[in-house]
Amino acid sequence: VLQEREVDALGGTKPKQIDVRVISATNANIDDSIKNGDFREDLYYRTNVVSIHIPPLRMRRKDIPPLIEHFLTKLNKPFITINKDVMEILTSYRWPGNVRELENIIESLVLLCDKNTITVEQLPDRLKSGAVTFGKVKI
Repeated sequence: VLQEREVDALGGTKPKQIDVRVISATNANIDDSIKNGDFREDLYYRTNVVSIHIPPLRMRRKDIPPLIEHFLTKLNKPFITINKDVMEILTSYRWPGNVRELENIIESLVLLCDKNTITVEQLPDRLKSGAVTFGKVKI
């Protein structure tokens, strides 16, 4: 399908031409995955037309305020404001779950917000402390 750009429809008599783009993402080191046999090299060369490396959110702290604004708009809550202390906590947190974690936190804060301003008291404890716990290991 990727190489020939055609599919054989179930019950069809001839291949059907398709025009699609495949966008994929991984947080794995793809070169190591190929070397270890975890990812097929031929598939990599069929799909790797353009590679874009996007650093994790913790390395793009200046992106956090505009992302928050975007999520508030997406949730139809652009009138909700973020307290200065909250914004400082959100921009200093390490975001192991990356942008998805930020979006989920904003959605949660919006749902729990009883006024039009999100305050430190509404933040989950892991954000207030700045620590993230995985199992029994505190990072």
